[in-house]
Amino acid sequence: MPSLKKTTDLIEIPAIVEPHQGTSYNPPVDAHHELLLKAAAIEEKRLQDAERMAEVKKKMEAAKLTQGVADITVPAGMVVQKIEDGDELDNVEESLTSSRKLPERKTKSQKNRAIRVLTEVCLVESYQNMNTHPHLTEACPSRKSGPEETLSFH
Repeated sequence: MPSLKKTTDLIEIPAIVEPHQGTSYNPPVDAHHELLLKAAAIEEKRLQDAERMAEVKKKMEAAKLTQGVADITVPAGMVVQKIEDGDELDNVEESLTSSRKLPERKTKSQKNRAIRVLTEVCLVESYQNMNTHPHLTEACPSRKSGPEETLSFH
């Protein structure tokens, strides 16, 4: 019978992570000193980041003060021309509201009439093409095929 290794023997990750030796109740002096240096380096880095952020904040506030009072409704850097007469403002408002009028909806009978007119125009053109160009006997694409449409040309 073949011998198989246990999978638990192949795992190299410890079940628990051991804490640093300097955190015990009675740590060795070297381990405790090493842990204190590590904590001091982390705190020093945090203080440097806070100082850097404070400098950036001061620069941002100084930039806001140099720009003066900003209008909230206008994006930064955009200059708005002031309108002196009230008449021009009324004209602008009228042009914005009345610039586009929506068409009314077509009724079913209006749609059918438009289809009928297009079909008749297409049939007339195809009849004329048959007389002048007999090789062009192509039917109109908008024409409905069926017995209900019979038009006579006199």
